[in-house]
Amino acid sequence: MLAVMLFLGWYAESPAPQPPPPGHALAIAGGAVVATLIVSMLLDYFARRALRRRGLPYAERRSIAAKADMALRVLLVGAYVATLYHSSLPWSLVAAWGLNPASDSFAVQALGLLPYVALFFAAWLPQFPLHRETNAGKWTRVSFLVHKARYNLYMLLAWLPFAFLADWLGEFLVLLPVLFIVAAWAFPLLLARAWGCRRLPEGPVMDTVRRLENEAGVKFSRVYLWEPGGGNTQNAAAVGIMRPFRYLFLTPALIRNMKEDELEGVILHELGHIKNKHLLFYLFTSLAGINLAVLLGAFIPLTSTERFIVTTVLVLAYFRLVFGWLSRNMERQADLFALEMSGDSRGLVNALEKLGISAGHVRLAESWHHLGIAERVDYLRRVERFPQIGDAHHLAVRRIMLAGYLASALFIGGMVWLIHIELAPMPPREQAPVGDIAHWRRVMRVVPDNPDAPLHLAYKLASLPEGKPEAAALASDAIRLAGPGEVTDAAESLLRDLRE
Repeated sequence: MLAVMLFLGWYAESPAPQPPPPGHALAIAGGAVVATLIVSMLLDYFARRALRRRGLPYAERRSIAAKADMALRVLLVGAYVATLYHSSLPWSLVAAWGLNPASDSFAVQALGLLPYVALFFAAWLPQFPLHRETNAGKWTRVSFLVHKARYNLYMLLAWLPFAFLADWLGEFLVLLPVLFIVAAWAFPLLLARAWGCRRLPEGPVMDTVRRLENEAGVKFSRVYLWEPGGGNTQNAAAVGIMRPFRYLFLTPALIRNMKEDELEGVILHELGHIKNKHLLFYLFTSLAGINLAVLLGAFIPLTSTERFIVTTVLVLAYFRLVFGWLSRNMERQADLFALEMSGDSRGLVNALEKLGISAGHVRLAESWHHLGIAERVDYLRRVERFPQIGDAHHLAVRRIMLAGYLASALFIGGMVWLIHIELAPMPPREQAPVGDIAHWRRVMRVVPDNPDAPLHLAYKLASLPEGKPEAAALASDAIRLAGPGEVTDAAESLLRDLRE
C-alpha cells in the first residue's frame, strides 16, 4: 500500500503530454488485467504442485505459501505501475471530462486507483485454492476475496479522503503535518471498520482487561474482537496514540487457547506500548523520516522522476531499517513492562511459545520488527536473573526516544522552513521578490504544483540577461498552474515585459 501511494502521488504530479484516447487507454489496462490473471493462475498452480510433495513439514508448507504471497504482491505492484505508465488512463479520463490536470490532482489519484482495484481482484482470484489448502477454516471464494479486500484494499481506498484534503490544502503545505497527525489519530477507527471487528462483550476477559488497565494506569477506549485468517490466528495489537481512538484488538483464537496468566502477559505487553508512548513516538519519527526523504530530494538537483525514485527508496529504507530497529527496541521494552507488572515471566513466556507453535513452529525464526520468539524468551529469563539488564534497556530506550523526538523536531522544522513561502502574501507586481535563485529552485522541487515559486524565480531570472528565456518559461508554468487570478496577472505582465 505504501508503494502504491508513493507512486500515485508522484504520478499525479507528472502529466502525460499527450494522453491516448480513453478507449485506447482502457484497452491497455484491460490487457494488463488479463495478463495478471494468467500469471496468478500459473503461480497458484506451481505453488500447489510444490505443496503436494509427501511428508512436507507444516513449517515448509507455510513457507511456500508465504513466498507465493510475496511474489503475488510484487506482481500486483509491478503490473499496476506498468499499467499506469503505459496507458495513462487517469490522464485520458481527466482530459476527456474536461478537467484541469494542474488543479485536479485529486481526480487523477482517484481515477488512478481504478486500474489497481481491477488488478487486485485479477491477482487474488486464482489464489483461492492455494489459500484453502494452507489455511484452516471454512472458506468460500467470496469470503476469501472479502478477506483480502479488507486487509489490503479497504485502507488504500480509505486513504482517498485524506488525499483530497491534502490536495485542498495544497496552498498551505505547512498544514500537511497537522493532517498527517489527525489521520494517524483517527486511523484506528478506520482499521476497526476495515477488519470487521466487533466489541468484546462483558465477561471474564473484559474484567481482566479492566483490572490490568487499572494496575498499569492507562486505559483503552475500546476492546475489539479481531478475526484475521478465518478466525484461527492468535494475535493481539494495541493501536491509537490517544483517546478516544485507542483500541485493543484480541483474536478469539488467542482468548480460547491462552490460560489466564498467559492472556494477562499478552495484554500487559500491549499496555506496555501505551504506557511508554511507543505509538506516539512511531508517529513523529515516521513523519520525520518522510520529511527527511523529501528534504534530501529537495537539496539534490534531480528531475521529477529521479526525485520520486530517491524519495521512495529513502522512505522504504527508513521503514524497513530504521523503523524496524526502533520497533525491536520498543517490543523488548513492552516485554519488560509485562514482566515487571506480573512479577515473573512465566505467563508471557508460555504465551510466546504457544504463538510460535500456532504460527507454524517458527520459534527460531527471526523477525525484522518484533525479534524472534526464542530471542525474546531467552532475554526475559536473563532479566529475571539479572534485573540490571532490564534497567539498562529502559535507559537505552529513553535515550533513543529523546534523540528521535529531537530529530523529528529538526526535520519537521526544516520542512516548515523550506516551504515558509506558502504563508507569505504575493508581493506587488512592481517589486522584485526577496530570496536567491537557489532558494526558489529548492522550493519548486518541494512544491512543484504551487505557482508562486516559479513566478518568484522568474522575477529573479528576468533581471539577468542570460536568464530571460528561462524566466519566460517559468512565467508560462506559473500561468498553467495558477489559473485566473493575481498570480496569472503578474505572470502575464512579466511575459509582456520580457517580449518587449
